[in-house]
Amino acid sequence: MDRQKLINIWLDQETGLKLTFEAIRFSDYPAIEWILCFENTGNNDTPIIQDVKSLDLTLESPPYFLHKTNGAPSDPTDFEVKKVVINKNRSESMSGGGGRSSNKDFPFYKIEAGIGSYIIAVGWSGQWSSEFRCSDNNYLHVTAGLEKTHFLMHPGEKVRSPRMLIMYWDGDTI
Repeated sequence: MDRQKLINIWLDQETGLKLTFEAIRFSDYPAIEWILCFENTGNNDTPIIQDVKSLDLTLESPPYFLHKTNGAPSDPTDFEVKKVVINKNRSESMSGGGGRSSNKDFPFYKIEAGIGSYIIAVGWSGQWSSEFRCSDNNYLHVTAGLEKTHFLMHPGEKVRSPRMLIMYWDGDTI
């Protein structure tokens, strides 16, 4: 499998907070995966880091349909597949539930749009969330990441975000 690794690093000179974006673009498939890594390289605690979203994506190709799968909370709806219309009258949110990755919703889904589909996976074994908003019936705003982030980092500490994957699909429904 042919792939290209991309790395971007940002450093806040004042606080010592370093953000590393590591991505892999797959040449054999229309897919990319990435992870965000935070590190306190300074001598003091960082300011509060909050509301980190590993994915913040806007699509412009209506109409939009979200294909998702229920998680497994041990009830009759376990693994039930749903197709949900997303428009200005209907937003949607998904999450792992109960601190686990797939108790409420599975951490992967497909967004069907006018020009094709986007398969998205959230690689995290704990509590994650995704939001889908289309306030004007034209632009779909998608976010994903840890459900709640509000923390500071002590000197030398490192944390990472969920690993994200997006694959474009322009064929028939999968």
